[in-house]
Amino acid sequence: MALDRIQKEWVNDQWGFVHQWKPRIAGEGVGVVHNNVLAQTAFAHGRTDLGWRLMQLSAKAPREERMLGAFDETIPGGGDLLQLWSFGPFLECIIEGVAGILPQSRPHRVDLFPQLPRNLEWFKITDCRIGSHRVTLEHRKHARSVTTHVTLLRGDAPMSGTFWLSDAAASAILEMNGKPITPRRQAMPTTGLSRLALSFELQPGQELIVTQTSP
Repeated sequence: MALDRIQKEWVNDQWGFVHQWKPRIAGEGVGVVHNNVLAQTAFAHGRTDLGWRLMQLSAKAPREERMLGAFDETIPGGGDLLQLWSFGPFLECIIEGVAGILPQSRPHRVDLFPQLPRNLEWFKITDCRIGSHRVTLEHRKHARSVTTHVTLLRGDAPMSGTFWLSDAAASAILEMNGKPITPRRQAMPTTGLSRLALSFELQPGQELIVTQTSP
């Protein structure tokens, strides 16, 4: 797979995704945007741990010696150049990558593909705006299960969409709002990859609970 080769030949452990291939890339600095774009690609293909690792490396930028707290363009070294592409895609990695909130072009529709890397137990996105809707999403690991709570806080119409499942869900027992459910397999529009999916519709004020339990 292309991502396997990119990770092996272009990503070092210290800074991330280098902009130029060399026989030896250990210690080479990176552009923060390179890490962020590769992280977005990794999340879209279900490579959660790779995406999360690149985000952690990008998060070193605000700790560099230049403008404290700002996402500089390159790490390490470089000037005091700040650009939207250094921190904008990082935020996209949080909302669209980890949380997997993917608004669709059709009105009142969203795809959801939340992902948890191995060293993250849970996360919660509160009051996220999707068009005229406001949504809270919480994704949490338990001893043998993963549970996702999606609440449509408010909106001027019902919100429908597709809840996409990771490859690990193929052997899981699935429940939606406490009832067993069988997913269907279809192509994910962002990548064309075949994944298991669940359809849902929420009225304002309603909650969707998806539980994936290991057998």
